[in-house]
Amino acid sequence: MKSSSNLLSGSLLLVFLCTAAMGQDKGLTAITAGGDTLVAYSLDSLTNESLYMKCGAANESVPIDSVETLIRHGRSHFWSGAWIGSGTGALVGFIAAYASYEEPKGPIAVGIGPGGEEMVSAILGAAAGFIIGGVIGAVSEPDEVYHLSSRSHQYRVTLMRFLLSKQ
Repeated sequence: MKSSSNLLSGSLLLVFLCTAAMGQDKGLTAITAGGDTLVAYSLDSLTNESLYMKCGAANESVPIDSVETLIRHGRSHFWSGAWIGSGTGALVGFIAAYASYEEPKGPIAVGIGPGGEEMVSAILGAAAGFIIGGVIGAVSEPDEVYHLSSRSHQYRVTLMRFLLSKQ
């Protein structure tokens, strides 16, 4: 029983560490023709010549024609996946233990009775489902990469207006 609680504690610690690393929307990354990389939380505004980005506490402006690559990072759906995985894992663990339960036999066999093994299996299934579902949820929305080096000025403006409207 002690190894089960250690496994559960270690799994929950791993989950919370992963959540801290991937639990937020990472915004946008703009790579300019000069090789500069700007990581922004969001697009702030747009004129016909410049793109204004919110980079932490500062606002940065970049000439639209100097942006070669624009990356919109996907959002993490860690918690949605974790809760769905947790419920599914608990159900699968419970059903598997219930279907395979046999009364212990032998002179010194001790059983915890019907219900005990099912609960332990449901808890372990929920922990495993939480981790697996969380990881799947975290990577479920991929990054969108726009290569703009060979695109016209009008295409760049239209794309950036579209991205600005999606926020």
